[in-house]
Amino acid sequence: MQYVHGTLTYQPKSTHVHTHMRNVLEQRSGVCQDFAHVMIGLCRSLRIPALYVSGYLATQAASATHAWTEVFVPGAGWQGAGPHA
Repeated sequence: MQYVHGTLTYQPKSTHVHTHMRNVLEQRSGVCQDFAHVMIGLCRSLRIPALYVSGYLATQAASATHAWTEVFVPGAGWQGAGPHA
């Protein structure tokens, strides 16, 4: 998770729903759905069960659709991974 957030820059409208993870890694920027896909790919390559979650994030500052990753932690179940999970 530190790698994803330390390597990628959040850049609104820099990608679209069909952007491949390879392109996100090349340009080192994207939006929440891209961060989630990269994180899932990294986790699964390490045999850590991970899945994509989409929902609605409501804060005092703004409300919008959001995507994040959940990972399976033995003994604890599925846990959100990311800044707004």
